[in-house]
Amino acid sequence: MHPSDWAELLTDLEGGERELLFRALHEDLDLQLGVFRQLESEAQVELLRAVGYEALTPLLPRLPSDEQTDFVAALAEEEQRQILSALPPADRADVTRLLRYTDGTIGSCMQIEFVAVDQDDTAELALQRVRRAPREAPVSVLYVLDDQRRLLGRVSLTKLVRAESETRLEELFEPQVQALQADAPREDAVRALQKYDVVALPVINPFEQLIGIITYDDVMDVMEEEATEDAQMMGAVSPLESSYLQTSIWTFANKRGGWLTVLFFGQFLTLAVMSLFPDARLAATTAHPEHLLATVTALLMFIPLVVSAGGNCGSQSATLICRALATDDITLRDWWRVALRELAMGMLLGTFVAGLGYFYARYLFHQPEFRVQNYALVVALSLVGIMTFSNLLGGLLPFVLKRIGLDPAIASTPLVASLSDATGTLIFYTVSWFVILEPLLAG
Repeated sequence: MHPSDWAELLTDLEGGERELLFRALHEDLDLQLGVFRQLESEAQVELLRAVGYEALTPLLPRLPSDEQTDFVAALAEEEQRQILSALPPADRADVTRLLRYTDGTIGSCMQIEFVAVDQDDTAELALQRVRRAPREAPVSVLYVLDDQRRLLGRVSLTKLVRAESETRLEELFEPQVQALQADAPREDAVRALQKYDVVALPVINPFEQLIGIITYDDVMDVMEEEATEDAQMMGAVSPLESSYLQTSIWTFANKRGGWLTVLFFGQFLTLAVMSLFPDARLAATTAHPEHLLATVTALLMFIPLVVSAGGNCGSQSATLICRALATDDITLRDWWRVALRELAMGMLLGTFVAGLGYFYARYLFHQPEFRVQNYALVVALSLVGIMTFSNLLGGLLPFVLKRIGLDPAIASTPLVASLSDATGTLIFYTVSWFVILEPLLAG
């Protein structure tokens, strides 16, 4: 079985069975190491608490530095001290240094095992360095440094193998290398690896000295985490630190309750707008109060129809813009172009849906005592206004949130829908007032 299959099986087992299986894998240390590496950080921590520190002592020094750091970072403070004390001094120093990088930066997820060579080395000497490199170090690419450990370029293992043994690296290496700063956001690494189509990129400090590399598998983990966070925030849920089943009910309540409270109070805007509709006291001042109340009742029946259309339209727009910002398809400087496009798109979509709404209100809304063409006109005009505004709101709100330092993902469905409800109701009431209610009250 592949280590991934063993890891999946291990995760599905309960505590005692999991411990027995993992200990049974000790006969093949390479397999046990592979299985441990395939586990999520939370599962690794649970395994540590089940089997004890002694069972993991042979494995930890064989992990790449970035995986050692991720594992240690997931532990409680006392557990961190015990694990660090069990590591060899060199590994302990490396992990301690990596833990100092701010979470979410490239430095926090890079690994420091790599093969470095000198530009004056020969191809044969470089191959000897490959043979002596730590087993955790990727060897497909070697990084060429000067005597100050500044990055000069890179050379592939394929080119080394094919070169004459006495060929100097200065004749072989590629001087143009895209390097990443250790304190840059890790999303920069995702975009760079996708752009340059490579399996790893070097990481440098402000003095352009090579201090580590970030690999494609590290970036895949980052992409999965970012996608999960965005999906959770788009549903108005604060990002979870653990998997769904490992998150307690109280944690879920805390993560979801805050946003639900904000959105709940946001609906008070809708209530405030709806309170503007004529009530029984205003009806009593008219010559035909029963006619006014019946008219208002009929109008209220259309509110869910027109308001939901605006919320759906705005949510679509927000989702598209959030994704475009995340992939750098657009930047903050493009806000005016987005505004013009979303304004035009909102009017186009609003006009199309307004035609459907007009047909429904005109021919399918059976209220013979009313002039149904007026209701149809209210529905159509409201849909154009609501969908145009909501589409523009959904397109620009992510820009506003990103500009003030918030994640644009929170501008998606729930927030846009709540704002669209209030503004949509106001638009519908305004159109209703001028087309139906004001003439009725004046008569």
